[in-house]
Amino acid sequence: EGLQYKHPITGAATPVVIGGDYITTEAGTGLVHTAPGHGQDDFMVGQKYGLEVAAPVDNAGNFTAEVGIESLVGANVLKDANSKVTEVLRE
Repeated sequence: EGLQYKHPITGAATPVVIGGDYITTEAGTGLVHTAPGHGQDDFMVGQKYGLEVAAPVDNAGNFTAEVGIESLVGANVLKDANSKVTEVLRE
């Protein structure tokens, strides 16, 4: 706790937070993202650390302008968003 990392896209200083009991090292690395606008567990962790509650996805599963990256707006999170995010990260 108390550490920060540089966001790979925006460059913003982003806090490292300690998640809930649902995160373990038995499956995966134990390092996960937290999205307070997308689920009760993440919301509770976000409240604990004062994180913004953002939900840049509409009811159809498409990124809205709130995502903040023009090339991602309209991408569907279950279809083509992963490849588009990968492209942004490579740039």
